Amino acid sequence: FLNTDSSGTADSLGSARLDWLRGIRSQELSTNQFTGVTTGVFRKRTTVLGDIINSDPAFAYEEDFGYAEMGSSEASSYATYVSNKHSRTPAVFVGGNDGMLHAFRAEAGSSGGVELFAYVPNAVYPNLSKLTDPGYTHHYYVDGSPTVGDAYLGGWTTVLVGSLGGGGKSIFALNVSDVANPSTSMVMWEFTDADLGLTYSKPLIARLNGGQWAAIFGNGYNSASGRAYMYVVNL
Repeated sequence: FLNTDSSGTADSLGSARLDWLRGIRSQELSTNQFTGVTTGVFRKRTTVLGDIINSDPAFAYEEDFGYAEMGSSEASSYATYVSNKHSRTPAVFVGGNDGMLHAFRAEAGSSGGVELFAYVPNAVYPNLSKLTDPGYTHHYYVDGSPTVGDAYLGGWTTVLVGSLGGGGKSIFALNVSDVANPSTSMVMWEFTDADLGLTYSKPLIARLNGGQWAAIFGNGYNSASGRAYMYVVNL
């Protein structure tokens, strides 16, 4: 979306478009009330945070999912993992129709509500430039409800699995064990498939009988085959 359009024509506004998506408002359309002169080229927003419609927020801090009682080999270290969570930054995760999964600091005081990071799933990239269009009409982007849970992936890890809802055909996973220090290494994977549709249901994080940890979800609406499938994706 920064280099060329669908016809292969170079987008001379690509860099400015990226700034707009990051919340820089200097290139939004604005008309001076005294001179009548209009400046800017992109859609004028009421707020830089996109609308949140169908995405239910997920909270993560000191949750104990009871895995110490599993009876498996990794269960013995789970109680320690939970007790160490108190040093974390509490966070709320929610999808927005600005193309991003947002993480906000969830604590009292002046730092409460501050954004910790935002993640743009690969599947929404083809539609991001539409957000900047002054004639934009509403589209869904990251409109699914994220799930947060613990999983043993060589060591205990807190994982977020999110979907796009009506915004696209993709499921993604992030390592959110350390939200106060976000980096690209947080991105675990993004999954798509011909039989994956618009997934509105919340994914489930679970341990399988063989010991693997997986994300489990239905394929949703409007898949290529139009048939119902359940996916079990190794975390």
